[in-house]
Amino acid sequence: MAKPNLTNQKTLPASAIIVYGIDATGKPKAGRFPERQAAAAKKAARSLKLAVCNVDRPALVEIVAKIPVGRVHDQGSRFCPTSNAACT
Repeated sequence: MAKPNLTNQKTLPASAIIVYGIDATGKPKAGRFPERQAAAAKKAARSLKLAVCNVDRPALVEIVAKIPVGRVHDQGSRFCPTSNAACT
């Protein structure tokens, strides 16, 4: 029996999250955050009325790769970049 090729398997980032939603001007926003920033990103998402999705399913790995990295230290529109066509 052959061993599975583990180098081609997609792996989940540990406790990564996606923050997404529509901003006050009607533009879609999305950003991904690593485990070390997840708690701060969730807190910021609540205050900006954005949704949070835990990256805990293999089907989300491809989606996460297309979403820009968010910035916990930035405010307002810079926290979660405006989504582009690749994210929709």
